[in-house]
Amino acid sequence: YVISVFNSDFFVENKEIGFNCVSESYLEDVREGYAKIILVFVYEGYSGIQNNNDLEIIEMWRIKSNLPVDSIYYISGNLLCNDLVKQRKLGYQARPVHYFEPWNKYVSDTCVDFKPIDDKYLFLSYF
Repeated sequence: YVISVFNSDFFVENKEIGFNCVSESYLEDVREGYAKIILVFVYEGYSGIQNNNDLEIIEMWRIKSNLPVDSIYYISGNLLCNDLVKQRKLGYQARPVHYFEPWNKYVSDTCVDFKPIDDKYLFLSYF
């Protein structure tokens, strides 16, 4: 069950709602191990930074909905989210992603010419 997050205040604004809007049949499938909940917020890396409680709010929602450990995945633009979730001993998985690269516009006449002499500064990129 995928929940797309497009607002940096989503978790605070919906703190008391949590997973109440998710169908009980979906929640039951998650409880029985047939499904997972995936929260997707790839555009920003606010979650888990100082004075931000997004990660703890997700954990509160999980517990309040009686969902098992590791039944939720949070895909976040905070590249440290996996480490933060583990450090805080929260009961779900986090996966960091970098999504801003497609927004970069490269204009060929503004690129610096690069002519390597050897392979010292070469690297592989899948973007």
